[in-house]
Amino acid sequence: MTKIYDCGPSITEEDLKRVETSLQVALPTEYRRLLLSTNGGLVSPDAFTCNDGDEESIAWLYSIWPGDDNDILVRASVREGRLPKNFIAIGTDGGGNEICIACDSGPDYGKLYFWDHEMEADESQGMTPETAGNVHLIADSVTEFLASLYEIPVDDTKSGAECFTPEGQEGLFEEMMQEKGPL
Repeated sequence: MTKIYDCGPSITEEDLKRVETSLQVALPTEYRRLLLSTNGGLVSPDAFTCNDGDEESIAWLYSIWPGDDNDILVRASVREGRLPKNFIAIGTDGGGNEICIACDSGPDYGKLYFWDHEMEADESQGMTPETAGNVHLIADSVTEFLASLYEIPVDDTKSGAECFTPEGQEGLFEEMMQEKGPL
């Protein structure tokens, strides 16, 4: 079961209308309901798989919270001209990539996408945000997305934390010395 915590302050329909007017979009009904009930926050579990098979995670759902760095309008100004038209960023993976929702009236309306900033449109090569190929379908709706989230299993057989114990450090050093030879 998905949980959202550390939510933003309560908002109203007027707040939603202000955002829609500012962004010149019509927010999908499911997303409007999510904002009214949680207004963004941390999500758990947080992993999802894109339609291309890549496994990603969501660090934060944006909120309507004027002046906050995670405010939808603040994030929209940061990404202005970089996302496909009528896409708005509704969350982040924490590494510069965005979770977006399509707000156009076409067949993509309400679908969620992962926007990869490392494959961003290169205008010098005639690319646009619509042709960059850096958006990947996540889900057909907010409800489907939240229901699809899962925890990434941790492999307890060989934990990276072993390297931070004195025993792990010693073993790691000896292993490196065998590979590299004497100094």
